[in-house]
Amino acid sequence: MPIYRSKIIENASQCNDEFVRFVNMVINDATYLLDESLANLKKIHDIENKMANEVEWNALNDEERQRETDTLSEATKTVRSWLIMGDDTMDMFGYLTRDVPKPFYLDPLGDRVASMLNHNLSELCSSKCSGLKVRDAVKRFHWDPRRLLEQIVDIYLNLASEEFSECIANDERSYSPETFGIARERINKVLPISASERFKNLGEAVKTKWEEKQSRDEDYGDDIPDEFLDPILNTVMLDPVKLPSGTITDRKHILRHLLTSEMDPFSRLPCTPNDLVPVPELKARIEEWIKERRNQSKK
Repeated sequence: MPIYRSKIIENASQCNDEFVRFVNMVINDATYLLDESLANLKKIHDIENKMANEVEWNALNDEERQRETDTLSEATKTVRSWLIMGDDTMDMFGYLTRDVPKPFYLDPLGDRVASMLNHNLSELCSSKCSGLKVRDAVKRFHWDPRRLLEQIVDIYLNLASEEFSECIANDERSYSPETFGIARERINKVLPISASERFKNLGEAVKTKWEEKQSRDEDYGDDIPDEFLDPILNTVMLDPVKLPSGTITDRKHILRHLLTSEMDPFSRLPCTPNDLVPVPELKARIEEWIKERRNQSKK
C-alpha cells in the first residue's frame, strides 16, 4: 500500500476536522472534473457526428465550421486529463469508503457524498447518456462509462447502511427510484450477482426512505411556523442551533456551509462547529409540532 494511502486511511479513522475538510475539497474536485468531462464529451459527440454528416457539415458557412472545429479542439485537449484525474479520485473514494466507511455517511459528509454519487449516476443512466458515446473513447480520452458506473456502485455498496440510505433519499436534486432501477439493469451485465443483489436491496431501502420523506413533507402542510424553518434551505429544522449572529439554523445545513467557509453566513463573523449553540427549547417545540401534525394526518 503506498504511504500516502495508508496516511489518508489513518486520518479517516480519526475523522478529525482536517479530514472532513479534505474530503469536502475532494468532493468539489470530483464534481468539477466529472461535470466538465461529461460536458466536453457531449460537445465532442455532437460536433464529430455533425462533421461525419457531409450534408449537415457543408450546410455550415466557413465561420461556423471554424467555430465548431475550434470548440472540438479545445474539448479534446482537456477531457482526457480531466477523466484520468476523475478516475483516480473515484478510486480513492472507493478504497476510503471500503476501509473506513463511517465518516462518509454521517454529518456533515453524508449528504454531500450521496449528492455526488446520485448526480453522476443520473448522468450515466439518463436518456441523454447516448450523447456521451464517442469514437475510440478509451484510447483517445480514457473514457470508460462502464468503469465509472462500477466505481459509483462500489462506493454506494461500501456505504450501504440505514444512515446512508437516508442521505441518498434526502437528495431532491438527483435521486429518483427510476434512476436506481436503470442502474441495476445495467450493472447486472457487468457485476457479480451478489453485488447486483446488494444494490437492489440498497435501492429498495432508499425508496422506502424516500417515500417516508414524501409522506412527512405532506404531513407538514403549508402553514409551517416561520420560526421552525431553516433560513438556509427553508425546511423544517430538526436540530436547531444558534450562530454567532444570533440566527438559528438547522445543524446539518450550517455544518455543510462551514466545510467551505468558517464564517457565519448571516454576519460574516468567524464561526466553527464549536460555536454552534443548541436551542433545546425550540427543538422540543418543533418535535411536538411534528408529532401533532402526524397524528392529525392519520385521522
